[in-house]
This record gives sequence, structure tokens and C-alpha cells, in this order.
Amino acid sequence: MASLTNIDNNLSSCYWAFYLGDTSVRGAGIGAKVEYNVLSYVFDELSLNKLRCEVFEFNNNVIKMHEKFGFRREAFYREHCFKNKDWQNVIGLAMLKKEWETTKELLKTRIYG
Repeated sequence: MASLTNIDNNLSSCYWAFYLGDTSVRGAGIGAKVEYNVLSYVFDELSLNKLRCEVFEFNNNVIKMHEKFGFRREAFYREHCFKNKDWQNVIGLAMLKKEWETTKELLKTRIYG
């Protein structure tokens, strides 16, 4: 499941998140395909300037995946959410349309061959 939220035409940005419910497909490249297609939709179809997301600090694999796509860390939210019986820090990441434009063909080749 992938979702876009807080679509703001004045700021030309939105947030996104995704979740792979079936754990057996993790590591098979599905997440990369979802990420590429969301980026393409946000920047090429909606023509927004900025795509943002928030990831729990402990979720290094997802942070690294976003960074491989060109997302950059923009925020650090201390004790932002209560999860696993404790307050968790959250990393805010974002990508700009101009960054997408310089990497989309390379990413497409890497993911789809």
C-alpha cells in the first residue's frame, strides 16, 4: 500500500508512505519499484516540487533505501511518536523535483533493467 497525504498545491509538495503487508516479498525489489513509481507519479504526473516522508530513526533499512533514491535528511523530530512502549525519534526526508530529474533514468535502469 502506498499513500500520498497533505497534497498542498501552494507549497507544491506532499507526504508519502508505503507499507508491504506481505513480509515474504521483502528484499525482492518490490519496495524499490513502489518508490520509483510514486516518485514518477508525484513529479511527472502531479508536477509537484517536493516529496516528503517521515521514518522512525530505528528503521535504518528504509532510511537507506530512501537515500539511495536521492532523498535527503531535512528534519530530526525528537520523541515524535509513541511506539513499542516508548517515545521514538523520527527522521524527516525529502526529494526535490530537480533532483528527481537528474536521477530518474539511472534509477529506472537500475530497477527495471
